[in-house]
Amino acid sequence: MSQQQFPIHKAQLVSLWMESIFYGIFLVTFFACVKVLVHADGHFKRWQDIRGKMLFAALAMFATATTDMSFGLAHNIIAFVKFDGKPIDQFGKINSWMNVGKMATFVIQTFIGDSILLYRCWLVYNRNFWVILLPILMWLAETACGTVSVVLNTRLTDPNVLLNSSNVEPFITTILALTVVVNVLTTGLIVYRIRTVRMDLGDCAVISRHPLSNLLRIMIESGLIYTTSAVVLFSVYVSSSRAQFTVAHSVVQIIGITFNLIIIRVSRGIALRPSTGTVSLSMNFNNPTPLKKRVSQHIVSTKGTLTSDTESSPHLM
Repeated sequence: MSQQQFPIHKAQLVSLWMESIFYGIFLVTFFACVKVLVHADGHFKRWQDIRGKMLFAALAMFATATTDMSFGLAHNIIAFVKFDGKPIDQFGKINSWMNVGKMATFVIQTFIGDSILLYRCWLVYNRNFWVILLPILMWLAETACGTVSVVLNTRLTDPNVLLNSSNVEPFITTILALTVVVNVLTTGLIVYRIRTVRMDLGDCAVISRHPLSNLLRIMIESGLIYTTSAVVLFSVYVSSSRAQFTVAHSVVQIIGITFNLIIIRVSRGIALRPSTGTVSLSMNFNNPTPLKKRVSQHIVSTKGTLTSDTESSPHLM
């Protein structure tokens, strides 16, 4: 579709509609995620039992996603209701505070989402900093480029260049490329680590029932949502399509949805109450004992009956 067939005011309307759908999904998963983090067994958890980092991340993503949605709604109201001129003139002001604000919320949400990925990878590898050194450097570069992009957006005045100005395009392209690489690399490292530990157990019958099998599937399925959306956004941006607005605004919500789904699915799929077992397997990666050793010890102690602990499993997330 050409730029004439899909002008910016139509792109912004479609963007608001798509983001509204994803924001609704995000709200449902957000409240379910918060419930998992603060509530268990019919009562609220004690403060010391709540995973503070995950709860803070969930609240921060909620605030960012809601702010981005508010910017989009306000922008459309001003353009189509309050603005006396053509809506395209209003949307073309890339340096307006609403456009700059939406760019900032995208950068912030990406920053939070990728930092959580790095944190999970760090825990899975027993707090081995060297494993995630390269992804961290990419994440820092991504954040720096995002900050520069927000600043440069305040200086764009030509409505025809949009976000593909020669001044800002290299930074935005770098952000999107690094986001894809960081997602693929960290998710791949997590999946590799879990798969390696699972396969090293040696007992296929035990492996098929082990919670690590469910965790492996969850990380792959949920991680693909964020990674795929990042790849699509990168593709439409480098092609200079105005669909970039629709995808970019949706990605802000998708990042939060992915985070929430992993928390929810781990609590329901991995953190199962033992039905026949006598000892529960703690999935607490804050435990200094290597994961492989803890799993192996548990196999011996339970004679092949593997279960997991509802309270401890969210440590992975």
